[in-house]
Amino acid sequence: MQEDITLLQRGTTAFHLRRGWEDIAQVIPLPALWNQHRGEALAFPAQNGTVRAKRKCRGGLLAPLLPDLYPPWRVDALLARYSEAYRRGLPSARLVGVVSEPAGPLIVRLAVITEEIAPAETLSQRLASGRASEKDMIALGGEVRSLHRAGFLHGDLNTMNVIMPSQDRPTRLLDLDDARYTAGPAPSSASEKEIIRLARSIVKGMHASDISSPDPLARSLFRGYADGADDRVEALAKKLAATVRFRRIFW
Repeated sequence: MQEDITLLQRGTTAFHLRRGWEDIAQVIPLPALWNQHRGEALAFPAQNGTVRAKRKCRGGLLAPLLPDLYPPWRVDALLARYSEAYRRGLPSARLVGVVSEPAGPLIVRLAVITEEIAPAETLSQRLASGRASEKDMIALGGEVRSLHRAGFLHGDLNTMNVIMPSQDRPTRLLDLDDARYTAGPAPSSASEKEIIRLARSIVKGMHASDISSPDPLARSLFRGYADGADDRVEALAKKLAATVRFRRIFW
């Protein structure tokens, strides 16, 4: 995919766009893009269809302390991650391009633009509507297990980054900005951390209060991930409870 990228400029803003999507450089509303709140996505029409633009923001403990600024080389890293996802045939939204804007000496602001998946419902939306089922979670856990065995780690797997399947559309993943790839199966420690992160996001979405007994949907996610191995399910559930408890104590 990277050899299919065209570089365009609009003032000081650089657009690294897939060929056929060059009109993005003129139609994207830049003020709205850079003023997005964390986690928001901007959808707007382009010549080849609706696209989804999202400003890149840091996560984790340092997110409130550090500005969302990056070294320029992160542009090539983002392009490479999406290109590898496409090469491997992973279930992800397809990249349209990366936008970068200077924010100081040797630092830039970044946004990623992908083709919109519509109609689409995120796992977060399905949880909020009360329509998420244990069957959904078992299937999702199995899919994440398969991706980990294939050497893929999403890097930011949460309920907002999972597009749930419908009758004519499979599960899809959004926001591969921090994706990692391995030659063989992903390391077990990193894989476990990622599935627990997703389960924690489910618990948060369901506003679960009993952290000693994780929500049945989170437990069903573990059941799918562990392929029904009860001891593995229990081990993951205990680690999830400890993680949630730790986060509630300290922030």
